[in-house]
Amino acid sequence: MSIQYISDQDGKTTGVIVPIDEWNELISELENSPIPTWQWEKIMESKKLMDKNSQLGTEIGLAISEVEKELNL
Repeated sequence: MSIQYISDQDGKTTGVIVPIDEWNELISELENSPIPTWQWEKIMESKKLMDKNSQLGTEIGLAISEVEKELNL
């Protein structure tokens, strides 16, 4: 089975039907893809700014540390 597109009366695509096997494969690929470098750099910049505010910085730092562990960085 292939992907099916749903269109309105004007021919504008309004929906997509994706077979579940293809959907699961797509989700798996997205879940296993690393964070792009530019996004990681933004996270680290935010962490540095938050470190100036000790309580909030600590919370952000802990969250980032958890993300780093999950991504094996």
